[in-house]
Amino acid sequence: MDFEKWLRNELKGNAESMNPPDHLRQKITSSIKNSKSRSSKIKKTIIAALAAFILIPIGAFAQNTVIPSLVEKTIGTPEEASLNWNISSEGYKQRIQEMAVAEKYLTKEELEDYVDSKRQLIEIGKKATKRNNPIPFDLERLNQEDYAKYQKLEKRVSKYETKFLAPFNYTKEEAEEIMGYPIRYPTYIPDGFYFEQEEVEPEITLTHPKPIVGINYRNGEFGFTIYQSEQITGSRDPFEIRFDAVETYQLQGNTIYFGEYSDSNVKGMKMLIAATERKPARQIVIIDDILPQDELEKVLLSILETEEKL
Repeated sequence: MDFEKWLRNELKGNAESMNPPDHLRQKITSSIKNSKSRSSKIKKTIIAALAAFILIPIGAFAQNTVIPSLVEKTIGTPEEASLNWNISSEGYKQRIQEMAVAEKYLTKEELEDYVDSKRQLIEIGKKATKRNNPIPFDLERLNQEDYAKYQKLEKRVSKYETKFLAPFNYTKEEAEEIMGYPIRYPTYIPDGFYFEQEEVEPEITLTHPKPIVGINYRNGEFGFTIYQSEQITGSRDPFEIRFDAVETYQLQGNTIYFGEYSDSNVKGMKMLIAATERKPARQIVIIDDILPQDELEKVLLSILETEEKL
């Protein structure tokens, strides 16, 4: 993971609810009891990680002073991280959760080397960073010696991150198991648009992960992406773009947020869907750069219609 990507991830970090809902507890219990007979399995590492944290007090790792101290070794105290890297308290807490994941999946020796390598990487990265610059991070600002060190450290850090992030490489089916409901596709697709790809954005945490499944549709240079997840807030919420204006209204019994800019075609729509006995509260978000508001509504409603027919 390069330094610029790391910094973007820090700024996207969030502090989510630590309490796993009943549907997740039931899914994990069922997965463990019936793992031999299930046709669609979650990776054993995912089940183990989630099950373990149902059995211990949620947030216990946050109370462990070792984890925050390891984070301080890499990016400093919360105050220093805010001053030097503009990392919010929300992002700092997410970094603590990620370090807890590293501690779980790395050996003691690997964790020590990971933290020290990360610290050195960040220190060298400071030399390549300039605030209030069109290109805030540029490795060409490093001298030859620092550049060589940076490349070596980056490979070492990446090796460890690949190891402890591996259990979070969810497929769509695994994300559905965690979320407690299936991902649906729209039956209404505006003329000229075609399915391009789908991907899962995990949340790196040992408590209650809330993955986001994104489905992308294209029409030449234009496109829109549908995001489905449990209801989330903060920087991980795809709708949390600072729109100039946000309209709130009801559509077929569901709350809708519609946001747009005064000087851009980019717009977004978010539908909140209430919890039921079988499904948790969830949301569907569309971020688009060409379609009008009524077309976005049609896409959202067609997803709901798909559920109602099943």
